Amino acid sequence: TGTFGQGSKRVLITGNTLCYAPLQGRSGFNVQTTTEKVVITGNIFVSGGSRGNIEVNSDHLASVVTDYNLYWGVDEQVMVERKDNTMSFQAWRELTGNDAHSMRAGPLFADTANHDFSLTDASPAVDAAAPFDSVRAMVARLEGTDWLLGRLDSLRQEDLNRNRRPAGAGADIGAIELGADPQSLYDFNR
Repeated sequence: TGTFGQGSKRVLITGNTLCYAPLQGRSGFNVQTTTEKVVITGNIFVSGGSRGNIEVNSDHLASVVTDYNLYWGVDEQVMVERKDNTMSFQAWRELTGNDAHSMRAGPLFADTANHDFSLTDASPAVDAAAPFDSVRAMVARLEGTDWLLGRLDSLRQEDLNRNRRPAGAGADIGAIELGADPQSLYDFNR
């Protein structure tokens, strides 16, 4: 990463759940003008409706990779903010080639009123995150990311609650893996 003036470089943003209250908040992620070599995958971004899900102002757009995310909370026609303009999710896909596996759908959280952002069985985010090899390939296609690639092998395959991922056929999009067993069940040496 770098200073604000330099922008961030060689960044992986994955396994997050961001949910704004109605009519509040900003974009789920904001990629500044000098930011480059960033991969954003496996996240749930719920807009409060006052801003788009994505804001990407990077002058290095070809080095910003987004895929296997779930977006919700704002009209499809204004999901993306770019250089003080809005665009549809489809226009974003056509411009960048990004988000081929991402979806615009309600995440079906267990109980947002009580701040329970775990997924229900019916959530489209269940088993929908990128396989680890696909994440590695997304990072590898960007030049100068050897340092980040080296760190991927030490990335813990667990959710916010330290439960192992994947618990089902694949990892879930977002911070909490549905049906995951706590890591302590597999820690025989304590």
